[in-house]
Amino acid sequence: MSLDHGNVFTTRATIAAYEHGEAWFNDFVQYTQRNRDWILTFMREQLPQVTVFEPEGTNQIWFNFSGLNLDSAALKSVLVDSAKLALTPGTWFGEPDENFYRMNFAAPLEQIQTSLAQLCEAVK
Repeated sequence: MSLDHGNVFTTRATIAAYEHGEAWFNDFVQYTQRNRDWILTFMREQLPQVTVFEPEGTNQIWFNFSGLNLDSAALKSVLVDSAKLALTPGTWFGEPDENFYRMNFAAPLEQIQTSLAQLCEAVK
């Protein structure tokens, strides 16, 4: 198996997903939309100094932490050491703005709620 072609098992799995995956996919979309909506509401109410960008067609949400007025080392310390979060730094995606971080919200809502509560506690 390599990156440019699969084996018989991945081919069969892909065919099965196309033929029988619509219900799962629709449930997944609804689930992640609920998570996204919860995050947007929570962040706007609890951490308005953090700008949240509403995602379009992805299960990743971007946060701009520049409103916290922290340098990159202090922000990383708040996120990793205090809040115990593993967010994806925006610097991985091009323009080096160290205030942007990305979070995957295709996770159990309880984990998302715990993570963002930890973030709120760390920022205060």
